[in-house]
Amino acid sequence: MTSKKATALALRRALGRKLQPDLVDQHGWTDLHYAAILNLTGLAKALLSRGAAVDARLPENAPTAEGVAALLDRFGVDLHDCTGETPLHLACIVDAALVASALASNGADLDARMPTFSNWTPLHVAARYNAVDAATILVLRSARLQLRDEYGAPPLHTAALYNAVATAEVLLAAGASVYATARDDLTALHLAALMDSPGVAARLLDHGADVNALTAEDGTSPLDHALAKGARSTADLLRRRGGHSTVESHLAMKTVLESKVDGQDVLMPVFEHTWVRRPRPHPFTPIFSFARMARDLLTGYVATSEPPGWVDQLDLDGMALVPVDWVPLEWRFADVVWSIPLRSTGCGAPAEQAGVPAGEDSAATHLLLVLKFADEPIADVGPRFAHHVTMLMHELNRRGLYGAPDHPPLTKNVVINRGKEPWPADDPNVQGFL
Repeated sequence: MTSKKATALALRRALGRKLQPDLVDQHGWTDLHYAAILNLTGLAKALLSRGAAVDARLPENAPTAEGVAALLDRFGVDLHDCTGETPLHLACIVDAALVASALASNGADLDARMPTFSNWTPLHVAARYNAVDAATILVLRSARLQLRDEYGAPPLHTAALYNAVATAEVLLAAGASVYATARDDLTALHLAALMDSPGVAARLLDHGADVNALTAEDGTSPLDHALAKGARSTADLLRRRGGHSTVESHLAMKTVLESKVDGQDVLMPVFEHTWVRRPRPHPFTPIFSFARMARDLLTGYVATSEPPGWVDQLDLDGMALVPVDWVPLEWRFADVVWSIPLRSTGCGAPAEQAGVPAGEDSAATHLLLVLKFADEPIADVGPRFAHHVTMLMHELNRRGLYGAPDHPPLTKNVVINRGKEPWPADDPNVQGFL
């Protein structure tokens, strides 16, 4: 909003002339542009009723003339460059909702572009300036939510980039997609993380944004962006909501040097700090991270190789996804792990089918469904599963989860093979294959 009250009379006095609907001054401005940027609803309606061009554009690639800039500055408006704006673009800069409504009612192009400034639409401009009232008018008038600028970003990305929380809420309520991506598969959540916008990030996550979405070029997650920019608030939020970094740090002793301290021989270890990038998730990973898919796998494929009633001993309503990054990268093998409570303290069939002698772990309270996705046969699949499960059990013991350490959970290892080459039928290491 303007910081000083502007009126049509004050504008006329400042310009030194009568206001006219069809006049384009020497600076390329129409009086409707002035009415829009100064939030003069009455003047805008009067000009429109007398035939003012509703989609007239300011000059492109031209600085605002000194006289015009001085006039706008007089009314508290900071606009120094013209980039092909229509009156509706200008109304969105100052959140002139009633002017925007009048323009829309008179046929203004709600999706007009600013060709010399990122191809922004009025909704992009509203998101840039957090013009929540103008944005509300635009979405109520059916402005298109997914039109992209020259970087492939829809208005929701712009709201994230400029921490426009209120406008982001308007866009999300209107149906803006949290899955839309700009160049390099950047999501709005990546930008919110980059700009340390926890308010926008929280609302994106509340609407189902993928907290671990990866960019196309370097496979970075929103948490990677937050950490790279030191965006602590958003990084903390992403961690709480299940966000992971795609790189892991490792500290290893490289060598030991002999040295003297105060005349005494001292061994000085030298450590080497390295970063290791996690491999990209398998395409099946997000699919089987949904409880319904894991349940269908258990009740469908897995149950066919188990004794009758095996699945009945599992409380499928209590399934919980176990973060795979609880296992250090060098031991990580599984793609998805689910913890499933057992309905009784006795394990019966699940214990036997998990490779545990009957009665040995009769106090187990949970079963871990450990899934690996493969595109071809994997060498040493059994030992690699064993290493993963061992490391996972250490972490469960530390956290005291799923019955550990007193009642270690049972495990069920399953490989889902989507490759053309069939899995060896006689592989003894893993009990289930697709």
